[in-house]
Amino acid sequence: DPKRVILKNKDVVLGPADGIVVSISGVDSVPEELSVEVDSRFIKISIFLSVFDVHVNRMPVSGIVKSMAYVPGMFSNAFYDGASFKNERQIILIENDDSEKFVVTQVAGLIARRIVCDVAVDDSISAGDRFGIIKIWQ
Repeated sequence: DPKRVILKNKDVVLGPADGIVVSISGVDSVPEELSVEVDSRFIKISIFLSVFDVHVNRMPVSGIVKSMAYVPGMFSNAFYDGASFKNERQIILIENDDSEKFVVTQVAGLIARRIVCDVAVDDSISAGDRFGIIKIWQ
């Protein structure tokens, strides 16, 4: 888990993980497992972590954790687009000081199967904070 230089700029969204951006798309709602309604469109950025990437996850923005949902699921290859809907995952909804909403999802995969998430609802978080890891085979 190498030390990172964290840019302190509220207008910037940080990358929450090492890896390769495999898709960028628009989505119309937050995952239904959060059981909240948000009246806005989101940009979904999917990042694939290989076995050679650091699997520590960091917060992309500062704010308050508003909702969370842990979803049991499969452990298929996380590279495939459908994995974010079928695989085991931890979903986190964050609201920043400007009332903007962000969703961060940790997704288990074929090899990295154990999701660890060290935040809870109502936690105050800062961009760049370590909040979890996806562990291999444990």
